[in-house]
Amino acid sequence: MSIKTFNLTDLTKAVYGNGDTNSSVFESNRKRIGNHIKKVQEMLGHPPKRFEAPIERLDEYVLLIRNMLDNSKNDKALNLLNQKLVKGKPLQQETDEKALTTLIEILAEIESQKMTEKDHKLFGDWLRDQVSDDYYIESEKNINEIMRIVKNDFSLFDDLSSLKSKLEFQEQYMNDLKALSAMYRQQVQQQLLFQECFLEVVNSYPHLNKKKMYTTADFLELPPSIQQEIQEIIEQKQQKPSER
Repeated sequence: MSIKTFNLTDLTKAVYGNGDTNSSVFESNRKRIGNHIKKVQEMLGHPPKRFEAPIERLDEYVLLIRNMLDNSKNDKALNLLNQKLVKGKPLQQETDEKALTTLIEILAEIESQKMTEKDHKLFGDWLRDQVSDDYYIESEKNINEIMRIVKNDFSLFDDLSSLKSKLEFQEQYMNDLKALSAMYRQQVQQQLLFQECFLEVVNSYPHLNKKKMYTTADFLELPPSIQQEIQEIIEQKQQKPSER
């Protein structure tokens, strides 16, 4: 059975109403939408081709076009997409930060409409995390605090009269820092590996409920055989570095 699809003309009708498809206004709107889609294809690295998409995605395309092309409040986000993301011009934090946030929120609104009520809150919490500046503000504060602590400690070593003692304390201090860094890096890398293998296995089973976000609780709810498969893939990927 063939999959039902819609094309650029169908999308233009859905966005602006059927009207007279032979009119110059309709054709102008059709070209405008088509040019926008081509830019998005270019940004994603897809070769330009005749636009066609599954009919189930029509509503999300309509929402996206209305938000991007027919909402003056989002003109800056549209400009960001055209000038920065498509043409590769560098982002400027002060002028582009709000536009990028708007663009993320537009795409997130589309994604959220495809979710169940249970997943919606989880996705909302994740989105707030992504657009929040709290992590970067806290990171800058903590980096400055680390630098202050290290400088004070090295200044304290300097008070020792013996050069040998000074260098020994510095060496042990650096060894401890490196060990602490390695411990945290290993923990983060293990978590990233788990996420990667989890998604790899889940996406290979069409019958499983496809979600936008997953938690540890989702892993525990999987059948034991699938949990085991995830663990085996994790072990295989952990062994690869040592085999090289």
